[in-house]
Amino acid sequence: MTQFVLDDKHQSDALWRYYECSVQALASLRSDLRAGRPVAINHFLGLTNDEVDDLLSELRAELNHEVCLALAAYFEGVLRVDMVARARGSKRENEKGMRDLNRHMRGLLKEANGEVHRVRWDEVLDAWKAVGDSKVVGAMKPVVKFRHWLAHGRYFPERSGLGSTASPELFMQEIDAFLQEFPQAG
Repeated sequence: MTQFVLDDKHQSDALWRYYECSVQALASLRSDLRAGRPVAINHFLGLTNDEVDDLLSELRAELNHEVCLALAAYFEGVLRVDMVARARGSKRENEKGMRDLNRHMRGLLKEANGEVHRVRWDEVLDAWKAVGDSKVVGAMKPVVKFRHWLAHGRYFPERSGLGSTASPELFMQEIDAFLQEFPQAG
């Protein structure tokens, strides 16, 4: 039997630290380029200030997408590890709603023939609606859609409704809100 483990606190902290350090590095690079200090990145040689700003904005947008995808993957991992624990009976709950949730998770996993990766994670999210604030769950739906768009190569129109508001800050805010509403998931 496969063991599922997720060091969620360490992972989310490391992701956030990576994001903050990367944002600071881009700001430092912009500052060095503006001050005329030499940098060891050839992509900036011979560019005007406007071209430098455009390239740095492009890099920042890609960083945001990368971190949004990583945060969504982290959250998906939290939900999947929790689902497996519930389906296998590792999380025993006394409240009826939570027992129903465990039963629902067992059903989802059974429908997928025990293959965790085959369970759609929006179905896992939907299962949580019965035991808490459905608005908190609903707020995760655009995150799921945006993650789907990123993970599948952005070859189709982005339909999450987030558009330019999608950011690591927003993803972290929604993930935190979910985990505060449903601390049992963590």
